[in-house]
Amino acid sequence: MRHYPFSIRVLLGRWAVNVCLVVLSVAAQAEMPMIAPIFRSEPLPGVIEFAIAKSTVGQLTLIYCDADCSTIYYRHLNADGSWSPTETIKTGWDRKFNHGFGNFAADIDGAGNVHVFWGEERGLYANSVVQHAIRDQNGNWATTAAEPQGGGVGRINAVKIGPDDQLVFVTTTDYRVGGGYPFSNVEYFSGRVGETVQLVRAQTGGEEMYDLDIAIARDGLPVIALAQRMYGGWHRASLLYQIEGSWKKKTLFYEWAACVSPIQIVISNRIMVSTCRKVFALDTLEEEGAESSASGHMAMAVDDADEVYYSQSKYFSESTGWELFLSGVTPTGKIASIVVDNGEHGESGYRSRMLYQRNIITVTYLTKDGMLRVVGYDRDRVRSFLDRVFLLTIAKAGAGVGSVTSNPAGIDCGSTCTGEFEANTRVNLTAEAAPDSVFTGWSGACSGTGTCQVLMDQARSVTANFDSPSGDLSLELAAPKQKQEKRLVVYKLKIRNLRPERVEGTTVTAQWAGHPADSAVHVRLPDFCQSSGPKTICRLGELPGYGEKRLSLTLRPQTRGLLQFTATVDGKVTDVDPDNNTVVKRTRIVRRLAN
Repeated sequence: MRHYPFSIRVLLGRWAVNVCLVVLSVAAQAEMPMIAPIFRSEPLPGVIEFAIAKSTVGQLTLIYCDADCSTIYYRHLNADGSWSPTETIKTGWDRKFNHGFGNFAADIDGAGNVHVFWGEERGLYANSVVQHAIRDQNGNWATTAAEPQGGGVGRINAVKIGPDDQLVFVTTTDYRVGGGYPFSNVEYFSGRVGETVQLVRAQTGGEEMYDLDIAIARDGLPVIALAQRMYGGWHRASLLYQIEGSWKKKTLFYEWAACVSPIQIVISNRIMVSTCRKVFALDTLEEEGAESSASGHMAMAVDDADEVYYSQSKYFSESTGWELFLSGVTPTGKIASIVVDNGEHGESGYRSRMLYQRNIITVTYLTKDGMLRVVGYDRDRVRSFLDRVFLLTIAKAGAGVGSVTSNPAGIDCGSTCTGEFEANTRVNLTAEAAPDSVFTGWSGACSGTGTCQVLMDQARSVTANFDSPSGDLSLELAAPKQKQEKRLVVYKLKIRNLRPERVEGTTVTAQWAGHPADSAVHVRLPDFCQSSGPKTICRLGELPGYGEKRLSLTLRPQTRGLLQFTATVDGKVTDVDPDNNTVVKRTRIVRRLAN
């Protein structure tokens, strides 16, 4: 089981599970790897709306309509990517219920029978029915109708057949008040395959429904995800669920002009809800959840090991349009993606669905050229790709400042000091010290001071060591031992760099002490020196390797006494011998002799 970057606890009825919030983002196409699929379907033209389900006779079951969507068709995808002959489920279907568009839902039971649900209207305010068609293993179809309900029943539908052929079905009934905004009720049917399902009204008086989805928790209770349009352009995504026989509603987000559909919920040992541009993870259904933005429309699927996979579309540019990716979670808890469709068929993946069965991950999607396409991947190969992505971690140490970059891209440390790389990738790391620092070498998975090359056959860590540059400054001073008061006292300083490295920011600080200093007057102070009372600071700037500079400071003491002069040199360097950086001279100031 993966370790995810953000783990929280979900309580679903009596069922407790671990949940992660996955932050999804897709980089530029050129940086995305491609894994060869085991099949690509023949493109199916003119598909307007579709639903998919598992299949016992092929790769998947496809329910769809084309043209004006007046006919609902069945096909299954064969193992070689070809389609079975078209079978007609319903003709003369009018999917326009009052104000919007309807859809259909499908799943298979334990015996491999295909169950298809759709709604049929019997007039604007007349009773309507939900139709239920069943295709057995021999290809025979039978159609039944659920109990008629008022309004536009079946405009939006979702079905799930769980363990022991537990069948749960959700639909909407729509009605208007005084010709105004439509309202939606959520109708929930529960039962078993082959038995009469029971209607339970899960919600009444809701706003217009855009989309919904349903999942069955391990305790058999349903969780329904809803996408709705509210008054004044506001949109809401929410969950309906049962606790101790009572229905409760939880809002995931409520925003103006937000993108809420399509919406999907999957539950395995984690619970995930995706809208078209948001991903949600919950702590408990009674408390606040966590939210992250996604870069495009999404679909999800769960494999036998409870690993979650995502198909995600992203708009890159006007020329490339939408492109489609298959993503999963790596051992380090990050997202890695492979290219499914790079836009060569027109805008790709703005509507997609995912399915997992018999160790195959399929992505079914529409392209802007009006084609439905299905791509199938071997789950073990995808998992191998995800599992063989290793984390490279860069640390920086020392008193200096610098950055580390990588080739191929992924590390820019600076700010991005971790990156994931495919197995056996050779990553070259380059260290660059800041102007006032020096790079002193690598430690960890590299050594030396040159370019670091790391073989990513496992997770690796490298430390770049930066330090303040080292140097050896020295200061020599010549000053008289005795001077008369009111005479000039000249202090001659020699500043030397005893090493080959240049030193930036060389500064001499001079300090006078003693009674004569209180009345001393500076004479001919250099422009690069500033004096404040008995203290003078002279900024000499750069001192080249083995270079030297000379400085004279002149003072006129006005009174007698012992005048002490202290000078210190430093720079933007770690001095290896600080003992020769400071000098002290004493000059006795005596009475001035008469002329």
